[in-house]
Amino acid sequence: MESPLAQTILQHRKRQGLSQEELADRAKVSLRTIQRLENGQNVPRGYTLQLLAQALDVPLERLTDPQRLNADRSVSRSRLPFKSSTVMALMHLLALSFLLMPGANLIIPFILRLWYRQQADVYEAGGRLLNFELVWSLIAYGGHFGLLALQTALLAQEDTTLIWAPFYYLWGLSGLHIVLLLVGAGRAATGDFRTLPGLIRVF
Repeated sequence: MESPLAQTILQHRKRQGLSQEELADRAKVSLRTIQRLENGQNVPRGYTLQLLAQALDVPLERLTDPQRLNADRSVSRSRLPFKSSTVMALMHLLALSFLLMPGANLIIPFILRLWYRQQADVYEAGGRLLNFELVWSLIAYGGHFGLLALQTALLAQEDTTLIWAPFYYLWGLSGLHIVLLLVGAGRAATGDFRTLPGLIRVF
């Protein structure tokens, strides 16, 4: 008979779009171990559970609490039709909304993260994405307005040396930002959520 723990492991593995082989590789255990766990033939020891939790990027208690499992099932059936990798890829792409409106790269992914907050992996990875977006916004817009102020002071003295500097600065950072988000979306679609540097932690 399939145990609640076996169902939990299977559920989280499928949410991230991982095969049994990929999970075994991530957790550094044998494929046979994963197969026996998901079939309910084995009960993992504490160390194996820790390895699985790390491989699935979920808190340890999420694997061992049957009530959390039941809550996850009801959520995934009613409100959360997409697996975690799809949600995270979409969140990266929605961060490109900064091209339409400054600050949208924080607001829209933040709303999506709240909507999927019951999925621990999405909530945690979404927080890392938001932290990166916050740092980028502070550096990009802070530097842009700083250069605009300097440009204004120089223009008052009829010095046009930095007349295009604020725009080159913002355009350059925006181009790099677009590349990072597109690469991040591609990797997130494969289940790799650790694609952006975490410089601060606010979310």
